[in-house]
Amino acid sequence: MSKIVRPNQNIKAFGSNATGLERTLFGDGTTQSNVLDTNLNADFFRGWGVLAAGAKPPKQYFNAAMYTVSQLVSHLFQVGMPEWNALQEFHSNSITQFGGAIYFCNTDDHVSDTDPSSDATNWDDLPTRLSLYTETEVNALITGVGVNVFKKSDSSAVLFTKTGNFTVDTSQEFYAEAGGTVLTIASGTTITMPTGTAGTDYAVWLKPGGTLEATASFATPPATDARLIGGFHYGLTGHTESPTGNKSESDMVKLRGINAHSFWDLKFRANKPTNNGLAYTENGWTDIYLGDEDYGVRGWSKAGGWIAAGAVNYGRKYPKIPNFYGGDGSLNYGKLTPFVARDMLSAAGMDAITYQQFSHAMYGVQEGLASAAIETVTGKIEHYPQLTSRFGIEQATGVQWIWSAEAGFSSSGVWNDIADGRGQVNSDTKVALLGADRVLSAGQPGSRASYWRNGLTYSNWYIGCRGRCDHLQLD
Repeated sequence: MSKIVRPNQNIKAFGSNATGLERTLFGDGTTQSNVLDTNLNADFFRGWGVLAAGAKPPKQYFNAAMYTVSQLVSHLFQVGMPEWNALQEFHSNSITQFGGAIYFCNTDDHVSDTDPSSDATNWDDLPTRLSLYTETEVNALITGVGVNVFKKSDSSAVLFTKTGNFTVDTSQEFYAEAGGTVLTIASGTTITMPTGTAGTDYAVWLKPGGTLEATASFATPPATDARLIGGFHYGLTGHTESPTGNKSESDMVKLRGINAHSFWDLKFRANKPTNNGLAYTENGWTDIYLGDEDYGVRGWSKAGGWIAAGAVNYGRKYPKIPNFYGGDGSLNYGKLTPFVARDMLSAAGMDAITYQQFSHAMYGVQEGLASAAIETVTGKIEHYPQLTSRFGIEQATGVQWIWSAEAGFSSSGVWNDIADGRGQVNSDTKVALLGADRVLSAGQPGSRASYWRNGLTYSNWYIGCRGRCDHLQLD
């Protein structure tokens, strides 16, 4: 037969212009609804059997309804994909054809006289849309598998945004595979949240039905075939906490409850195996908490533990030896020298922090304040509002000096076996300490506080560690 000509109009459903009770639910002469789920009722599935015995619908109505529906179906079967029309309403990710090319709509409620080939704002052609994916992802889509597809509309930004103290939405549209199906998730999609516990890392899962859910477990998905796509940290800053130090009200909005600087996704994250206990500090990711006694064994910073130190005064604990360096989960170093600090950090996939990085990440504290006067439990990793940085780094200064990445030596030094039997080093090597401890005089602690005189074998209760790592951003 000859080609069926596409109707020159915005195609709408049969009877969509009916008024009053001219159209009701099938089998119900008193209720009118435009909701498909309501119209697909039990009487509809039964069909004409709902009519009283001997009653017949007018054949003109029957023929008109069936012809309209079947002709639309015939048109789609013939062309394979709906043809573009200036009167048709399209929505984001609607697909149409025009001039022998396939186009994807970028806009909701879109109606325009401008055809897709002349409108790159509201439409992507197929090659443009495919360019959003890597070659592996395209091949996966073509084969119908879509394994591991994860693509955001803006790769330079994290996928999530904080909408309240413990509420989160997606910040942009993204495409991802879950359960063997590539799903399109709209910007502004709300994540189902559990009951929040301060000082806890949460995983965000994409479920096969297209919903998002956060859980405290990174190992057990909330549904079969749910996929881990990101996460965040619910910090220690209270929901009504006021600004202190050099933090503004806008800073506090980001820190109360969920730490907005802790959001990560599969392609915006720390360059290490886990993103737990980290905040994005613009030049990389920094441990939210000081290293505790289990830091090198666990692999990330965590609230509630006991500060790792080079002596056990003031509630401090010796750091445990990481398994990589011969630990068994209970053995400790009995000290915290620069060598020990680097072992701990390396086992956690972290680096020592430089003076410049420290000064930036710790800004926002009350400069010059030591923690001795404001501690709740001495030696515990806990929250001091005045000593939290604008990125939500806890006990950032004035609690524990940390060994830095920066070291130097003089030419007067000699080789010495002081590296725990792992080679010799210059005996005059000095490593900088940053941030200051709990008992220094007023004015000394702060985001630029530093001390440059201690050597490689030095260990004391007031020295600990905190790490940072590079940022990983993938297309």
